[in-house]
Amino acid sequence: MNSYSFIFLCKQSGTDIRKTVAAKGGCVGFALELASKEAVSEFGTNNIYLESFSFSNL
Repeated sequence: MNSYSFIFLCKQSGTDIRKTVAAKGGCVGFALELASKEAVSEFGTNNIYLESFSFSNL
């Protein structure tokens, strides 16, 4: 199973806020879906952008 780290960006009140979300999955699409749902929950808005991601297959 692969481990992914996604960095999401949200602009709130003119400020850039970044959050790193870790997820695991067999494919990047599934992991991204899980991570984006978590990021939306943490930011409180769905107006977010994926800034970068990395993965490892340990």
